[in-house]
Order: sequence, then C-alpha cells, then structure tokens
Amino acid sequence: MDNTNKFDIVFNCSTNVVGGGIQNSVNFINHVFMNNGFNLQWYFLLSPQVFDQVRHLMQDGTFYVAYKSPASSLITRREILKLVKRLMPKLVYTSAGPAYISFPVRHILGCSNPYILGASNYAYKLYGNYVEQFKRRLKTIYQRKEIKKADVWIVQTESSEKSLHMIVGASAPIHVIYNSVSEEFIEYLNTINIDAYEIESQSTVKKILVPTAYYKHKDLEKIPHVISLLQKKYGYEVDVIFTVQSQCDYESIVAIARKLNVESSFINIGAFQHKDALAIYKQYDVILQPSALEVFSTSYIEAMATLKPLVVPRFDFSESICGNYAYYYTSDDMNSYADTLYAALEDIDIESRYVKAISIVSKYGSQERRVDKIMSLVKEYIA
Repeated sequence: MDNTNKFDIVFNCSTNVVGGGIQNSVNFINHVFMNNGFNLQWYFLLSPQVFDQVRHLMQDGTFYVAYKSPASSLITRREILKLVKRLMPKLVYTSAGPAYISFPVRHILGCSNPYILGASNYAYKLYGNYVEQFKRRLKTIYQRKEIKKADVWIVQTESSEKSLHMIVGASAPIHVIYNSVSEEFIEYLNTINIDAYEIESQSTVKKILVPTAYYKHKDLEKIPHVISLLQKKYGYEVDVIFTVQSQCDYESIVAIARKLNVESSFINIGAFQHKDALAIYKQYDVILQPSALEVFSTSYIEAMATLKPLVVPRFDFSESICGNYAYYYTSDDMNSYADTLYAALEDIDIESRYVKAISIVSKYGSQERRVDKIMSLVKEYIA
C-alpha cells in the first residue's frame, strides 16, 4: 500500500523509554485522539513503553514501534528515516529529543534534557569515578550535536530557552511552552476538603514515596544513608517506596541499604502508569524527589496538588519551581538531609500547604492546554 503523503504529521516518541517522557507522550497521544486528530492525519513512532499504554488507540498502518531505541541503534535510525522518507509528511514532531535522525521534512523537537541544557559539577559527580563522569560529559557533547538536527525547538522554561540558544544559535526558532500537570490532579486540589483531608493508608509507619525512574542524577543511592541517619538521630522508622523500573537498578540501592541494616525499610513498586498516579500519591505521607538535576519535574507539582510535604535538594531549578512549598536540604550535607526529612514527616499544617499549593499549581495549566499550545505551533509551521 502506498502511504506517500497520506499523513500530515509524524509524532515521534521513539526515544522516550522512562519517566516523564513516557507520561508526556501518552498524554499527548490521548489528546490527539480525543480531538479527532485536530483535523490532521497522524503517524506514530513509538517506544515500547509508550506503545503499551496507547496500543488500544493504534490502527494498523499508522504506527511503528522502535523496540531498539534510536539513541543506541543505528539500524532503528535507518528504519525510521526510510519510513519517514516514504511517508513524506508535512512535519515531524519529536516529543523529547534528541531524535538522532536528520529528517527530510521540517522537524519540531522538544528539548527537556537537563544535561544538554546544563548540569552542575555535583550532578556529574554522581556518576562516580572520573572515567564515568568523563563518559557522561562526552555523551552530553554528542547529544548537543544531535539536538542541532531539528529546525524548530520547544522548551519548558525561559531558562531552558536561554541555554538552548547558546547551543543552537541566537537566532534559532525556540518556543517556550510551559509544562503541565494532569487535569485530575488540578481537579483534586481545587475540590479537596482540607477539613476532612487524611492519608489513604492504614499503616502506622509513615511512608515516603520516591516517584522517579532511575538515573544517576536522581541521587537515589544516598537515600539509604539518610534513612539510616534518620533512625539513629530521631529513632524514626519509615517505609521508603521506589518506582524504579529496572530490578537491577533497584538492587544497587538495596545493596547499600543492606550494608546499613535498613533494607527492611525499602520497597519497590516499579514503574506505574500515569492513570494510577493520583491514587498512588494519595497513599503516602511525604514525597521525596532527590534529583540533583532537572528542567522540570511533574512530581513536584503532583506532590503539591495532593498536599503532600515535598522534600527536595536546594538548587536554583528546584527553588524556581517549588517556591515556598518544599522542604529544602543541602545535597552534600547528610545532617541537613535527615533534619529536613524529619521536619516534613512531622508536618501537620495542612492549611498552610493548601495556601502555598494553590498559589503555585495555578501557574501550570492542564495537559489539554499544553497540547493546544503545541498544536497551534505545529499548525503554524505546516501552514
């Protein structure tokens, strides 16, 4: 069957295999179908992780699943390039790049990779020895080269726009479209009865949720150390729940906990689908997001929307997003870390958290509003 010129847009999320990239891609695809494609014909380049959540929407001949990511597979890159050359759409929109491919049509690319946009020395140190740090720095150089292959870029903050201009050129067409939080979180916050607010758990042991995929810059290996110190310093017993997809990555954390004799405090529920996120957040007492490097983390806003005490390291990026809501600790000071976590666990001031959350979350629109802004941009470039 000849598919040439049948499709207006190729949506590419073939490199989105963990974390927020999956969530944003799934949300975008859902909104495309909810809006009848915005009167455009779509073809989808999907990672297996995204495909698992949208397979019920896909029709034969309208999608390709990259079982080997273009980030690491030259064969997949060639297959995708050949496919796009055959389809010859009006435009390719990559949700989060690099795409690692020079497309033969106009290419709009989202850039939210924090290493590309600028990482601190502390974030690089989390990779361990100098060899691993050097390898990560080389990867950043390579990704910055690959990010230039697009024609138009979308970023999430003005700070990211400034950083990206330094990479792709001062006159490059870069558009700022703020990130969002799903409508169910916004609705939950706007309708919550704080007088009746309570955690949806029967456990007497307080529970800390760490809602993040595994990356070196997430600083997850330090958590066993702070839990050990929390027990020694305050006699505080807690459960720490991870959402790490890879059991191998989780074992690297547990091995540290085992040496510190706090292994029993750790649980891994694995990666969860975003449709379950609100119910999951509501079950826990404190949200810990220890990342040393972010452009934007939806988990910050989701924690606020569910009125959970939020614990984060003090960096410019975290303070710019979390404002006066979060509990901040110094990333390389374990006493600061333990003290901050203890303060969050003891926080019972729901009213104060509610006022702060309403102020901050109101700045971020729904996914629907974000998708509408992206589609306005897309239509502008295919006009």
